[in-house]
Amino acid sequence: MMDIPDLKHHLRRAMRERRSQIPEPLRQEQSLAASLLAEREVLGPLRDERNRPLTVFIYASFRDEPDTSELMNNCWRQGDRVLVPKVIGAGRFELHELKEAGELLPGAWGIPEPAEHTDIWPENRWSEIDLVVVPGLAYDRAGGRIGFGGGFYDRFMDALQRSEGGGAGAIIGALAFQEQILTDCIPMEPHDFRVELLFTASGTIYINESSEKFMSSESQEGKLTHFNEQGRANMVDISGKQATARTAVAVSTITMHPDTLRAIKEGQVGKGDVLAVAQIAGIQGAKKTSDWIPMCHPLPLTGVNLIFTDNGHNELHIEATVKTEGKTGVEMEALTAVSAAALTVYDMCKALQKDMVIGPTLLRSKTGGKSGNYLSGF
Repeated sequence: MMDIPDLKHHLRRAMRERRSQIPEPLRQEQSLAASLLAEREVLGPLRDERNRPLTVFIYASFRDEPDTSELMNNCWRQGDRVLVPKVIGAGRFELHELKEAGELLPGAWGIPEPAEHTDIWPENRWSEIDLVVVPGLAYDRAGGRIGFGGGFYDRFMDALQRSEGGGAGAIIGALAFQEQILTDCIPMEPHDFRVELLFTASGTIYINESSEKFMSSESQEGKLTHFNEQGRANMVDISGKQATARTAVAVSTITMHPDTLRAIKEGQVGKGDVLAVAQIAGIQGAKKTSDWIPMCHPLPLTGVNLIFTDNGHNELHIEATVKTEGKTGVEMEALTAVSAAALTVYDMCKALQKDMVIGPTLLRSKTGGKSGNYLSGF
């Protein structure tokens, strides 16, 4: 029977072999998916909870580890501060602040490091770190990182715990492939450390309840806020929020026969100018959203614009942009606008064709609000 160090050495080698067999396109695809889900499920709600941009420590990917570059890019898009390590000697390192991807260069052992001109993040400010994200070799189901003795991660964690505040405000996470997660719980050694959550292409795995302490934000998906203490529906109180400039863009598609699309474009539909009527319907729909969607707040819209395009064959595309200066977003107004316009197109053309298909209908982007910007990957 192998002792613990030998067992973990064996497991690390097995994990490395399994990870090395992931084709590069799939590695990039899974890394991107994990990064997008990390933003939606953790970083966005964490910004909401702390009501400010984040300070995120991200260790750049090494060899065939999950690629953290998209996670960094997204943090910059949201106005977050990104910190990365720089090795400065045996067992010694410092943190630098990156402003863009071009400041990350090949470093010691092939691990990307910050360029010389980047600013050093002083150790007395490590307490400001909100989230630590590391790629790594293997994790057990209890969240323990199965690492190498004397490696960078354990030194960083030790330094973080010794810093002012002991890193109490930092959530420890890891970007991981499913192939890196063992089904068993392995005894911890001094150079291992425990993470609180794992970002994967299938979603975030929460290791313990404390890792969800920041998930009370009303923007957190899966947490329903339109219920009162009796479990009955209510409209969320937004009186404490700040009014900010907000924009949402939604899109929808109607698939139809080429002859139907041609009739719309050439003005040959008996009921009249289809797109002109659909334009008005979309604007009316945006303005009346709170009348149709029970828990939506009435909003003073500052702009509604609809654009119609087509693929030249059998698809009519509708895009609505809605703007406001308010305390809540206009995502539902944009979605209602494209939905009302699409239904109007169907109504005016149903004599020509009854099997037109509406959809997909989705939110393409939004700006403003505490949760920051959103851009659909669709």
